[in-house]
Order: sequence, then C-alpha cells, then structure tokens
Amino acid sequence: MLLLPGMLGAILMAYLPAHAKAGKLIGNYMTNCIGASLPLLYSWVAANYAGHTKKVVMNAVLLMSFCLGNIIGPETFRKGDAPEYLPAKITIVVTTAVAICLTIVLRIIYQMENRRRGRRGVGVEHKVNQEFLDLTDRENGEFRVSVDPLWSWLGGDLADLNSIDIELRF
Repeated sequence: MLLLPGMLGAILMAYLPAHAKAGKLIGNYMTNCIGASLPLLYSWVAANYAGHTKKVVMNAVLLMSFCLGNIIGPETFRKGDAPEYLPAKITIVVTTAVAICLTIVLRIIYQMENRRRGRRGVGVEHKVNQEFLDLTDRENGEFRVSVDPLWSWLGGDLADLNSIDIELRF
C-alpha cells in the first residue's frame, strides 16, 4: 500500500504539464512514500525466514538491493534530459509498478505455501521449545509465512498472521 502513493507521485511528476508546478511538487513529496516501505520490508524478512543465518543473509540482500537502487537511481537523471527528466520519472513509475506486482505475486506464493504446510502438517504435535531450536522455515513444520505484516497494526490478532485461512485481500 505504501508504494501506491509513490507511484501516483511519480505519475504526477512525469505527466503533468510544465506549468502545473504545485502538482509536480506534490508528486515529488508523494514519491517519498516509497522509502517508507523499507522498514516494512525488514519486518517481512524477519517474519518470513526462520533460522538465524537465513535471516541475516536475507537482511543483507535487502540492504544491498536498497543501496544498489540508491546508487543507480540518480544515474537515470541525465543532463541531456533536463529540465523535465522524463525518462527518469518514467523509470520511477515502472520500477514502482514492478515492485507492486512482485509484492502481489509474493503474497500469493506465501498464501499457497501456508495452505501446503497446513495440509502437510495436519496432526503434527507441537514440540516444546521448538522456536528456540534455530530450525529453518523448511525444517520447522509449524512455521507459517506472514502474509500481511500490517495486519497487527490494523488491529488484527497476531495469531491471525499464522492462519492458513487468510483470504486474498487487496
């Protein structure tokens, strides 16, 4: 959800006429919502990977990807495209749209994995202190992927995150 205002802001910046300076400024402010999704991504990694090493590696991959985007992003604003920088603004729209699509695909995959684990794990008894065994998500039959990390912030019960009956909601 945090990516939608950012994409709308990029669209405003790219496609409003040059004289609509207030709209372009609002679009510029709205693109800053994209960076607000980073803490949410870190919480998604923490919730969806079990095992210390796997979590550390995934956090490192996420941080390196974010840093790489921050290095490459300014390079799309070329001197020859001044003053509108339309190709760079279109790049923001496209990359944000791709991120939204990948997030939706990832959510669907996570839901399918939860259903698969639910069918496979029927009748499995809880092992005492299993959460402290440092098992990976593949080794732990009770592990469920968090489909919506914002759910608990919106008033949902934390137990709902691990439910295999979560419906697809956009």
